[in-house]
Amino acid sequence: MNEGGGPVCVVFGGAGALGSAVASGLLDRGYLPVVIDKNPADVECCGFYQVDLRNLEELVSVLRRINER
Repeated sequence: MNEGGGPVCVVFGGAGALGSAVASGLLDRGYLPVVIDKNPADVECCGFYQVDLRNLEELVSVLRRINER
């Protein structure tokens, strides 16, 4: 995911208007945002993982995948 870009930044709850604005603002500042939300999202600016944050195993698995990239 980090192909020569800036630092990766995870935005939790980024599927809504506020979260997607935060992700877009981070992208504008040179970060590579990755959105994690339980709701589906049409996020074009960055990576997206659909995860219910109450599911700790799933969340840890996704964070490990993000960290490996």
